Amino acid sequence: MAALKPCLKVGCPELVTSGYCEKHKHYLDKQRDFNRKSPKERGYDDEWRKFRLRYLSKHPLCVDCEEEGKVTPATEVHHEKPILEYPELKYAESNLKALCEHHHAKRGAGFWKSRELKRLKDIIIVCGPPASGKSTYIKEHAQPNDLIWDYDEIIKALTGQDLYHRPNWSMDAALAIRDTVYKFIESSTKVKKAWIITSAPRREQRIPLRDRFSAEVIIMNPSMDICLNRISNRPGRDMWSDAINQWYQDYERDPKDKVIT
Repeated sequence: MAALKPCLKVGCPELVTSGYCEKHKHYLDKQRDFNRKSPKERGYDDEWRKFRLRYLSKHPLCVDCEEEGKVTPATEVHHEKPILEYPELKYAESNLKALCEHHHAKRGAGFWKSRELKRLKDIIIVCGPPASGKSTYIKEHAQPNDLIWDYDEIIKALTGQDLYHRPNWSMDAALAIRDTVYKFIESSTKVKKAWIITSAPRREQRIPLRDRFSAEVIIMNPSMDICLNRISNRPGRDMWSDAINQWYQDYERDPKDKVIT
C-alpha cells in the first residue's frame, strides 16, 4: 500500500496517496488558472518587484541553506501562505522567506514538484534520425522564451567544430550538462515550455523521458532516402549515413507518439 501524504492544500490535515483530498480537489483547477496568468496578473507587479529587491537586500542569504550549514545567495522571495489564498499577506514579512531557486521549488513540493506542476508545463520531446528535421520543426514552433535542449548544439559549443568532429570526451560532457538541464526543467518555476531534441528510436528510451516530464513525444519520421539525401553533401557523410541507417533499424512505434512524416 502506498504511503499516505498530507493533502497538497496548505493547512489541510487529510492524508492521501497523492494530490488533493476530495474536499480540495477543486483547488488544483484554481491553482492551474492562477499559474496560467502573467506574473503581473498574479500580483507580481512593479510594486512587488521593488519590494522584492528591498527584501532581498535585507535578507541576502537563503535561509534553508543556512539551516543546512551552507552559504547561498537568495534569489527568490517565498510566500509561506500563497498569494492565491492570502492576498492580504503579500507584503507581510512574517509570511516571507528569502530562498535560493532550489529551495524555492523544494518548498513548493506540495505543488511545484508534484505531477500537477508538470502538467502546467509544456514539455515536448522531438525524436528522429539525423537530418529528419527536428531542429527545423522546433525553430518553426518555439517561442523566444522557450528552453531548447539540443545535443548537437551543445557539442558544437563545447568543441567549436562542425558536428562530425566529436572528441571522445564530448558526449560525456554533453550528458553531464543534459542532466543538469533536465533537473532545472523539473525544478524551476520559471520554465513554462521546453523542447528536448533526442534521437531515441526505441520505446524504452522515450517512455521514461516522456513519463519523467509528462511530455508530448513527436517523432520526425520522413523516409530514410530523404534523410540520406539531406546529408549527401555534409562533411562526415559516412558517419551520418551509418547513424541514419541504425535509427531506422532500431525504431519502434508507440501509439502515444505523434508521428510526422
